Amino acid sequence: MLHKATYGSNTFHSLVTAPESPHSDSARRALAYLHDRGAHFVLLNDKRPLWRGYMTRRPALEAVLHHGEVGLIPWSLQTTALDVDDGEPAQLLLFHPPLVVLPSRRGQHL
Repeated sequence: MLHKATYGSNTFHSLVTAPESPHSDSARRALAYLHDRGAHFVLLNDKRPLWRGYMTRRPALEAVLHHGEVGLIPWSLQTTALDVDDGEPAQLLLFHPPLVVLPSRRGQHL
């Protein structure tokens, strides 16, 4: 199913595998919960934003729910994140240990 969404002057299409959304029920609830609390999601294609100005243009919840690849701008929820692709994160963590460290394909998310 091809889903068409318009955001400002940009129109984009995403191929979804489920009739309504590519996300599970629990993921849709989490996305809606975060969006309702001000989360600024970014629609992505191969980890790249679909449009310029993504930092200042927040997509509607419907667009987020129907797009398969979304990112989150951490400051929109008054939080921070650090993505360490190279090097040793231990030097960064000496004085401020992270709440969680998650491995990624190229490094770690702190």
